[in-house]
Amino acid sequence: MTTNLDPPHPLLTEPVIYVINPPKQVQWKHLKATFSVCGPATTTGKNAILGSGNRKKWTIRFHCMLHAEMALATLRGAPISDVDPPCTMVLSHSPTGESALPDPSSRIFPQYLKADPEFFQDSKITLQLLFKWFRTAGPIVSIRTDVGVGKEEHRIVIEYWKEEHARLAHTKRNDLHKQLRKRSAFYLRTYDPYSLHCSGFGPGFSHQKLMSLFSQYGKIVSATLNNAGKANAYWLVTLSSRFHANAALRELNGKVVGIGRLIVRYDEPDAQHIFHPSSASDIPTRGDANGTTGSGADWTHHPRLPSRAFSMAILQNRKVGKETFLDKRMMAKPSLPPERPLQGRPLRRRSNNSRIFNVAETKLTVPTSRRRRISKPPGLTGTS
Repeated sequence: MTTNLDPPHPLLTEPVIYVINPPKQVQWKHLKATFSVCGPATTTGKNAILGSGNRKKWTIRFHCMLHAEMALATLRGAPISDVDPPCTMVLSHSPTGESALPDPSSRIFPQYLKADPEFFQDSKITLQLLFKWFRTAGPIVSIRTDVGVGKEEHRIVIEYWKEEHARLAHTKRNDLHKQLRKRSAFYLRTYDPYSLHCSGFGPGFSHQKLMSLFSQYGKIVSATLNNAGKANAYWLVTLSSRFHANAALRELNGKVVGIGRLIVRYDEPDAQHIFHPSSASDIPTRGDANGTTGSGADWTHHPRLPSRAFSMAILQNRKVGKETFLDKRMMAKPSLPPERPLQGRPLRRRSNNSRIFNVAETKLTVPTSRRRRISKPPGLTGTS
């Protein structure tokens, strides 16, 4: 059965995947036990990968496309059953061993599943069951459990191939599968795997200290201080690779720096329907010419604010006559009007008849018609 699911997978065209370059001690019985959680599978044996020297591959064929997609999304990097010493699998959709991950430039933000503790404590919920539930929205790149996103407990992370499928799962999560309607309330939260939200630092935590902490894990694209001088101040640090950001999160979250303990987690966009990172050209910085933050930089543009490229895209949809005017107003720096020196003259006001009069020389009286009339209560006459 080779019929594609709806919508189809962008890489798989038949229910066949490949285990790339497994260790010598791995046999078919080990792979068969590992893939059994997805469905029955067969193999044509272990063969050499053409044009790659001594690299080998196992060809795995499933009975349907659903099981092949499930194995590719849930077992990538999983340990092989009953192998000593332990080892993990490298899976591919291609017999030449090409990567089964999206191109980094088109890869969208993942989502983590936020729910009550009993949702995660249910032993019946497996990666393969979650794949069946969320696959109805669209093809899935990967589903992982026990992923640290900087929260107190680990989360289930789901990553889709296309933005429209991720948005559908985010907005119509309870309509994806009938089993999800019976579960307790849960949410899908989008997060940026390149940006880290850092808080909990004590007084005197400078920009140089931040750069020295995070630069040891990878190249820093931007570092922004938000709510400076307030109790809820935090740094937003963007790194060039999601692997570098993950390493920094694992090592720095909970680390004691000075008199403070750092709280590092992935940044969650305010607009949860946004699934693409800002391009490097849209983040102006004070640093070197390559767009990275130099050692002497003290601030960078906040990635959530509209960039010039984004603002110009908005202006293109407006009338031509207003484009230059709006562009100047949106891009100009705010300035205060010059203060006029006092010349010693008294305060002047403008009356209703537009005649200017001097407050110091004019006695203001309230017209009789506007005075509050005080009437005596009935039954009282005379004075006491």
